[in-house]
Amino acid sequence: EPAFVSHVAEAVATLRGTTREAIAEQTTENFYRLFRGAQS
Repeated sequence: EPAFVSHVAEAVATLRGTTREAIAEQTTENFYRLFRGAQS
């Protein structure tokens, strides 16, 4: 459910001892690495 993305990011950040922003940056980087042709 897309509505829960921010909640999941917050939970992951808490578990990893980092910020939600850092999780967002990393997942964005992972997306572009996986889909190399995607435009930013």
